[in-house]
Amino acid sequence: MSSDEFHQSNFQRLSDVRFVSADKSCARFDVDGIALYVVAHAADTLRFTFGQSQLPDYGLLQQTVAEGTLTVAPQGEGWRVASGD
Repeated sequence: MSSDEFHQSNFQRLSDVRFVSADKSCARFDVDGIALYVVAHAADTLRFTFGQSQLPDYGLLQQTVAEGTLTVAPQGEGWRVASGD
């Protein structure tokens, strides 16, 4: 067996998600005290970043600047984040 096997017991479930702010292309949430950024880089393309990462994205995104539009709306006990039409 591989040592890369997923063991759910090795991870902590995120439980407290609080909406902080949003603008045209970015929404910020607080998740158990950690910042979660959801950015619309293009229509139907969302990028999630936990905390303040200084790591490069290795060119996975063709656009370096977010140009998509983002909507955030409460849904049930959580949030609905959408990008595009």
